[in-house]
Amino acid sequence: MSTKYTAEGSVWIEEGGRVVCREHGGGYLTAAINAGEGPRIFTPLEEDWLYHPPEIAEEYSFNCEDCGGRTRQRASQGGDDG
Repeated sequence: MSTKYTAEGSVWIEEGGRVVCREHGGGYLTAAINAGEGPRIFTPLEEDWLYHPPEIAEEYSFNCEDCGGRTRQRASQGGDDG
């Protein structure tokens, strides 16, 4: 697995505005991330995802819409993600 686009605290934002951490992006996005694709990923579902590194996610308070955190680690640290 490539780690280029899996940084703790990073998020992926879909063209329609959906924000997810790498654990909640769905099968196609997750497979593409694991294959080292990015920073922009187009899925077979016609989704257009863009990677945002931790410093951008923090600056703009981007949080995963599924778990409320940027990653499981960040959410478990009791940050301002909830």
